[in-house]
Amino acid sequence: MNATPRAAAVLLASALALSCDSSYPLEIRVVLPENSDDLDRADNAALVLLPEGVAASYEIDGTDFSVELEVEPDELNRAVELYLARGSELLAWGRSAVFVTQAPTEDLAMFIGRPGALSTYPGALDAPDPDVLAAAASGRGMVLLGSAGETYLFNIFTLTAAAAQTLELEGGLPAPDDGALVSDSVGGVVRVTWDAALTSHRFDPGSDSWSSVAITGASDIGPREGAAHLVDADREWMLIFGGGTSRDVVRLDLLTGDGDAYTAAALPDVELTDPRAFARARWVTREGGPGEGVVLAGTSASDVTALELLPSGGSAVAIGPLGPWEALDCVSLDISGAALTGALRLLCAGGVRADQPTADALLLKLPPETWSAANVELEELPGLLQDPMAEPRWFADDSAVYAQHDGRWLSLARDTLEVVVSTTPALRARGGHSVKLSTGATFLLGGVTTDGLAVDRWQVFTPSVGTAS
Repeated sequence: MNATPRAAAVLLASALALSCDSSYPLEIRVVLPENSDDLDRADNAALVLLPEGVAASYEIDGTDFSVELEVEPDELNRAVELYLARGSELLAWGRSAVFVTQAPTEDLAMFIGRPGALSTYPGALDAPDPDVLAAAASGRGMVLLGSAGETYLFNIFTLTAAAAQTLELEGGLPAPDDGALVSDSVGGVVRVTWDAALTSHRFDPGSDSWSSVAITGASDIGPREGAAHLVDADREWMLIFGGGTSRDVVRLDLLTGDGDAYTAAALPDVELTDPRAFARARWVTREGGPGEGVVLAGTSASDVTALELLPSGGSAVAIGPLGPWEALDCVSLDISGAALTGALRLLCAGGVRADQPTADALLLKLPPETWSAANVELEELPGLLQDPMAEPRWFADDSAVYAQHDGRWLSLARDTLEVVVSTTPALRARGGHSVKLSTGATFLLGGVTTDGLAVDRWQVFTPSVGTAS
């Protein structure tokens, strides 16, 4: 991890200039992916100024260019999108962090990547850490926590990383898979553990410091090794599901009260059918409409179903074939209006089934009403992923969902589930974390390669156009 600052600022590419009625232009450095020779085919570029969507087009010759757009300085929160194309073929695009033209951020930079694919961020890490944890820090970027407590802040404005205060705890640090590193609503990240006891430590990027945060009610929360978790959309609280021998669901508030402590308590009248240690949890949302809840995927037991549904306002529903089926993961196939009306489709696939990596999948159809065993449809899709994926990681945009594992990258059409295996370089075999930033880019960090070595580069998923927010 000590090489992250150098790796995050290696490549200096083209520059954009927003000329304002002031004494200097706002320059935006453009960072290109590693091995970007294919982008030298670009013969035109488009620059879009948000929020109005004002666009300008330019003729260019490859990636050695500079373009300019004149705007009046104001106090609006703005961002810039840059598109590189050859004719009508989009080659790469990206979005900057939010800035204000009257008070521009110095050294502003933006990364552009190939749409619907992984691109490799430039620069190799000198000391890659396969167990690094990462989480978004709202308004600042991304915090990375190494297995020895090394902490770095990746700045979303400048695309550079800087070392921060190391996390040091009496008795040593928890194992990387004990709990999680999660984002809160006020720009910090929280290291929560729960294997032996519920504890929390918060990193504040503003003060560059770690602090212990007490948890009211922690003594009533028993150990729950391997518990799954989810953070709400506003990053104000998180849910911790089962784990160990526990079948309850714990809510942990991530906002401190008057006593400067978090609060934790088991949700009343919510009980899992099984502790489901090391399961994966996924939200199912319809913007407040009926038919919402949580899906838990995975079990190590032979007499437990592969999936468990926790409908909002209803009782837990065990569904699917009996296990063991571990490490399968789920992704929603429906977006926009389709996610608000009718049955919402959820695809759960991959993992280790009966002790063997699998390409099998389960297709759930969840109705727009409180789920029950009677109204949820489930279809088994043997071999859907073509080749086994023991630990898939999902990505998504409006056109497709994407699975990555074992050095492979494939896309599945949302409507037909047609599988397309891509030649996109995918370095990760297993492990690691993905972090989506406010620019729409999702960083894939950590893990090991197919050779069992620590992944020494970051990769970035850039969604298809129109799906960055």
